[in-house]
Amino acid sequence: YPLLLIYTHEQLFCIVLVSVFLGIAWGLLTLWAMLFDAIGITLFSQLLNNELFGYLCNGLIAGIALVVIRNHPRLIATLSAITRALLRVLLVPVALAILLFALALPWVGVEQIWATGRAASLMMMLSVVLLALFATAFLEAPQETGYPRPLRALVWGAVILLPLNVVLASWALGLRIGQHGLSVDRLWAVVLLALIASYALSYALVILWSRAKASARLQRINVVMGLVVAGTLILVNTPLADLRALSAHNQAQRLTESRVAPAHFDYNYLRNKLGAYGVAELKRLRDSDFADGH
Repeated sequence: YPLLLIYTHEQLFCIVLVSVFLGIAWGLLTLWAMLFDAIGITLFSQLLNNELFGYLCNGLIAGIALVVIRNHPRLIATLSAITRALLRVLLVPVALAILLFALALPWVGVEQIWATGRAASLMMMLSVVLLALFATAFLEAPQETGYPRPLRALVWGAVILLPLNVVLASWALGLRIGQHGLSVDRLWAVVLLALIASYALSYALVILWSRAKASARLQRINVVMGLVVAGTLILVNTPLADLRALSAHNQAQRLTESRVAPAHFDYNYLRNKLGAYGVAELKRLRDSDFADGH
């Protein structure tokens, strides 16, 4: 498992470096085109705006960058190790934020959270950050984290409280779905929240059950959950669980059940955002008895 974690971090680091190199290279190409535009030669700017040239250029630049990066494995390993060490530092304020948030809730109530309109996304983001940093800091080599006992207890406590974040995020998301129905964005939020909940609940139960053996068990959970995440992402990108189909059916159902007035129904969303599924629902609505009565 430690090797898997290290390889994962190195792959992410390579992606970041390639992306940075792509941005710099395109900046230089744009400067090149602007220079010749200044003297009336527009050939290069036209070339940069050509879609085929963009695909070829991106592939060539990314390939060159990847070859150069792969020829310096020790540098990548060093930079990856430094990054993991810095992430261990960031884990502490993130854990503290989650604990303080949980302690503040009884005093301020949850009404102010719902009033923001983005409570679910904020809590989901914080949960993902904590889970990622925790896996980086503790699961590779728990005995080498370098945390004193109080900080270690702080991190354990924050992870145990993660299910509370998930419950609050689920409640906030449920309120939005009740108000506006299912959209593709909200369905993606449901999928992500379900995956986050699986991680959070598994982590909390393992830590509460046996902290001494938590690391080995969490490593096995991460491998299993990795397969679950991959399978879920494949499934929702097939017709078996296409989120556009679910959204189109739910939105049309809200209209026929009079949960939204025909004058306020978002026909444009079905027509232009949900592809063939949205068009099919609109045709079904057009030919239905509901349309005859409205």
